[in-house]
Amino acid sequence: MFWLDQRLVYDGVYSNVGWYGTLLIVYKIFGFGLFTAKKVRLLLHLAGLYAAVLILRRAFSPRQAIVPLLVLGLSPALIYFDTLQTSYGVDVWYGAICLALVLSIRPVSATRADRLKAAAAGVVAMVAAMSYPVFVLYLPSFVLIARQRQLDRRAIWLGVAGAAAPLFLALAWIQSRALLLFDPDTQAGLFRGGGALTVDWTTAARAIVVTARDAFVRGQSYYFDVAQPDFAGAISLAGLLGVVVLAGYAAIRGKEERRVGALATILIVLCLVVPAMSSGDPGLRRSTGVLAAFFAIFAIAWRAVVTADIMPAPLRRIGLVLCLLVPIGSALKLSSLHADATRDNAFQNRDWFTVAGSPELSLFALSSQVGNGELIACAVDAQQHIMPCRYQEIYAAIGGFQRWNGYAEIPVRALDWKTGHEIVLTPQLWNDKYYPTCTRMNECR
Repeated sequence: MFWLDQRLVYDGVYSNVGWYGTLLIVYKIFGFGLFTAKKVRLLLHLAGLYAAVLILRRAFSPRQAIVPLLVLGLSPALIYFDTLQTSYGVDVWYGAICLALVLSIRPVSATRADRLKAAAAGVVAMVAAMSYPVFVLYLPSFVLIARQRQLDRRAIWLGVAGAAAPLFLALAWIQSRALLLFDPDTQAGLFRGGGALTVDWTTAARAIVVTARDAFVRGQSYYFDVAQPDFAGAISLAGLLGVVVLAGYAAIRGKEERRVGALATILIVLCLVVPAMSSGDPGLRRSTGVLAAFFAIFAIAWRAVVTADIMPAPLRRIGLVLCLLVPIGSALKLSSLHADATRDNAFQNRDWFTVAGSPELSLFALSSQVGNGELIACAVDAQQHIMPCRYQEIYAAIGGFQRWNGYAEIPVRALDWKTGHEIVLTPQLWNDKYYPTCTRMNECR
């Protein structure tokens, strides 16, 4: 966000300007704190749940909608991602918001309000795609929904215009737009993040196995360290299998259920195959659309259970128990999930934010050091040689704290680990590749 505030992008990997732009607006209005992004994620989580309420009430009574809402709200993976300050998992919440807007548009005799909703859906979709590229995989399903509902043509074009607006705004704002679109050094850019597309079926199969392990056994992929994920354990697995069987039964019986099931299946396939064909460490963080599709499938199964004329009463009672296993299994994992979220992990920064106990105290101590005219410096090894470190993180934190909280901006001076001399840190040092734009904690080592 510190780079974006100066109309730059850090590099092609950090091209999720929808998310960074959202945070930048929040910082400029409300000020900067190290954990402000957690509050933004919480608000997005709540907005997504409210959108889910608007969607569910189209097919359920308020009482019936409680269970599918619990399934969505208690998802271990989504709760865990919402404890981070990255954009992982935001596609699900943006997807719910976008779907609620699209479904609220009347297919015939569209009013001005309906067309405004279409434009708003377009804006949300583009911000979501620029927040985390996985959202692009939702678009085929949304296009099919719009076609099935035979939306007003002007509403559709306003949706397209709404989608174009955030993209054009980002391109107009960012001066290093070539770096945003495609960074040749990192082979990354807008709508792809750090994942370069590859066609290696062996690697893709291995990546799908990792994603399946993340969902069914234990989360152990990049930035996803969860001991008991969504479908792990006998209770959750039995619930999942029961839901799939019930949804299949309902799809055989009902045309609308088949349509929703087909859209969910398309999303599952896309969110498993496309991320698996990208470089890096996909894991569940690039396939959270699978969870969004599962919630749709759960809604199909639950509707079959609570609707009297879809299946026989004995089968409905069995189905009721099977469906309830899903939220029960997730609820039983909350204590383990709390331990996961508070446990140290391999991706935590050790250079700067542990120097004074807590991250906040560390930032205060280092900011005071800069304010007193002192240099910040990397650690030294046993031979007293300066070790390469990630200056960009503490520099952006100190600079952002000064800029967004209304303090005088004091140059951040550091001991250059390349020359051993004093240097004044600026964003251009990284854009000019003087310092490496490391994408992992240990790559500068």
